[in-house]
Amino acid sequence: LGVACQKQCCAFSVTPPGRSCPASPPGPSDHSRPKLIPVLERISRMTGPTRDLPELHAFLRSIGAEGADPRRLMEDSLAQNPALAEMIEPMLGATLAPTGVSASTRINVIPGRAQMRCDCRILPGMNQAEIETAVRAALAGLEYEFEFLERDGGTMSSPGTPLFAAIEDFLPEIEP
Repeated sequence: LGVACQKQCCAFSVTPPGRSCPASPPGPSDHSRPKLIPVLERISRMTGPTRDLPELHAFLRSIGAEGADPRRLMEDSLAQNPALAEMIEPMLGATLAPTGVSASTRINVIPGRAQMRCDCRILPGMNQAEIETAVRAALAGLEYEFEFLERDGGTMSSPGTPLFAAIEDFLPEIEP
């Protein structure tokens, strides 16, 4: 029996500073595009903030894995039971994925600004401050502007509801 976890969108952008210059001759300049490389590398390696959810432990109990380390169970399940891994992963913590880079569209200009956008999904109960703190820690020592782009809902289905109890009673009839 699963517990539904709908992560909240908490997309953000990172924009290193820079100066534009003509593309021919490019000459020495403080370009922002190369400054995105360490940003991309660090964000790509980053593990998002985690949270211990009661709903995750209810799910583990329901599949006979009470007391298991959820992250290890997910990692062990990747090869043998990917569907199980896909149900556990959303309940472990925030996820961050660089999804876009933009700069000048002009062919003859080296842009002064280049921006990386990240799709970030957080668990219900998490907030933007937790993500910003984690991102700033990962990017320590780099110069950049940080901006949240959107923030949408996010829900978690509690196992302590009449609907959950009805599903729990009915499920063995259709899935022994």
